[in-house]
Amino acid sequence: LSAINIDSLCNYRLEHEYLISTYRTGAKWFEDIYRIKDGVFHIYIRDECLDCDYINRTLYTAKGKQEMLVTSDDNFQERLLKKAKVLSERASLYSSPSSKHRTKAYLIIGDEIFLSGYFSEKAESWFYVRYENINGRSISRWIKESDLEIIN
Repeated sequence: LSAINIDSLCNYRLEHEYLISTYRTGAKWFEDIYRIKDGVFHIYIRDECLDCDYINRTLYTAKGKQEMLVTSDDNFQERLLKKAKVLSERASLYSSPSSKHRTKAYLIIGDEIFLSGYFSEKAESWFYVRYENINGRSISRWIKESDLEIIN
């Protein structure tokens, strides 16, 4: 967790135990959410968006940071993990967002997954996804957007 000097922030507000700083860099909007611990503000969440269909969230914990996509809501506490359902009978998973990097793993029609990242190049769009099976084991890989239906 990294500490922040409140004097270095602009356009911020206090909401309950959170300090929220909203700003724009280029075409991207950012919302940094800080928590106070031992009298010091520490980064807790960074949400960023370009067109705001998908908000890229970075969650900072003592164990490191975790990336995910969340729904677009004005209140950061109301944003939910983005989910999708597999449309293809057998949707291949990839180690990187490229058709050249197909793995042996695949998902089947109806499988529900969490969206963690997005990448688009030329005519292909990809999601980095996390799938959890009934035994609680999870796998994270890339999948083609055309194989998915966004649920929320």
